[in-house]
Amino acid sequence: MLFGNDIKEHLALAYVYAVATRAECATEFIRVDRDSTDVMLSHRLQEVPPGQLRVAELKVQVKAHVVDPLPSPFDYYVKRKNF
Repeated sequence: MLFGNDIKEHLALAYVYAVATRAECATEFIRVDRDSTDVMLSHRLQEVPPGQLRVAELKVQVKAHVVDPLPSPFDYYVKRKNF
């Protein structure tokens, strides 16, 4: 059985997956969180001149926060751990 926060987490990960897929990025979900990384995104360029970066990778920590209604502007502070 999923609780409210579980559902929010799943929806946040689904959103990251959908956006990354549209951007033609590969998505790897991290099962064991050791360094606050939830998702690894990577994008491979098809044709790159010699000596230039061909693959870019980005580690993502996903946060799910729901407030109804959402106040504007919205601030969310994270600890400076791995940035």
